[in-house]
Formats: sequence, C-alpha cells, structure tokens
Amino acid sequence: MEDINKRIEINNKRVLNYRVSKDGYRRIYTISEGFFENNDIDKTYSFTCGDDFCLNGWSEDESENELSFEFDIEHPLYLPLIHLLNGNEKLIIDDDDTNEEYACYLVIQRDHKKILMKFIDNKKDSFDKFHVFIKNIVYDLRSKIDQNNQDTKCRLLRFFDEVHGLLKNDYYQVSMEEHLLHESTSEDYPKLIKGLGKMNK
Repeated sequence: MEDINKRIEINNKRVLNYRVSKDGYRRIYTISEGFFENNDIDKTYSFTCGDDFCLNGWSEDESENELSFEFDIEHPLYLPLIHLLNGNEKLIIDDDDTNEEYACYLVIQRDHKKILMKFIDNKKDSFDKFHVFIKNIVYDLRSKIDQNNQDTKCRLLRFFDEVHGLLKNDYYQVSMEEHLLHESTSEDYPKLIKGLGKMNK
C-alpha cells in the first residue's frame, strides 16, 4: 500500500486530513481536522491507529476542561461515527494512561441530527490535555476497555477501515439536498449514501 496524504475542505472553516504512512513494518492511519477562525487555527482533533489508538484534541483556550466538535450529515465522518456508536446513543472511551476512571475520556453521542464528539479532561496535570490513549489495538488486559469486556476496539478498527475506504480515493461530498432527494426517490440510495460519498472513477 502506498502512503496517502489527503486534504478535504469541508467549508472555509474546517479542513479534514487523512494520512497513511509507514513506520518500519507498521502502517499508521491518522484522521485529523482543523477548525479555523480568521485563518488562524482554533481547535483540532486527531484519531491515530498504529500499534495503539491515540485520540487527541487541542484548543487555543487551555483553560477549559471540555472540547467539543460537531458533525452533521454532510460531513464525511458522519456515517462512520454512526456505525461506531453501533446503535447506541452514546459511546465513552476512557484513557488508559490515567489510573482513575473517567479522569480523561472521549464521549461520542447522537445530538438530534448531528453527532457530538467531546473530550473531557479533569486531570490536574494539563501537560497532555485532551489525550485519550488506548493500549494496543487488540485484546490487552492493561487496557480498561478489555478489563471491562467492551467491544470498543473492534468498533474503532471498523471505523478506521470504513474511513479508509471512503477517503483513499477522491471523495465526493453529498449535499443535504442530494441526501433528501435520493432518500425519497432513488433505488440506488443505499449505494450513494454509504459513507455519504461516492468515489470518482
């Protein structure tokens, strides 16, 4: 597999990036998005899958202990995030680098017709603020997810696989108008709406 470095402008204030790179024998998959105000970066998030999972957020305002991001139906990650929820209203991913539960964690939840993603960091040490680390992408009892017999790692792997399938080629963003039109009139709607995009051939 060749390295991938893609940039998708969501609008004039949001830019989504997808990168696949090689580190020795490993492939590193990184999904990130920057949010801009007056051409200056205001906040970002990134999801990385290698040997472990790293889910990070960053904001210009370091005084807050919450950092939120919204995804509407026109966003390329909307359906992958819906599938990550796996029919639930909310998913909480706790940090493996903190001993206590829910000192730093990520919440992904449905919010009407949007997906809300929120980093919450209650640690006193803010050196690695909004950093959620998951030990090993496979079963590992050092990870809180595996201690609690959750299927979150499997869901995250499927999430990265789905995003890779969407973004490795040229992405076509479906507008809300197209979504509503095809939902009501087209027999090909399930194929079109898969990932809210179709690949240009």
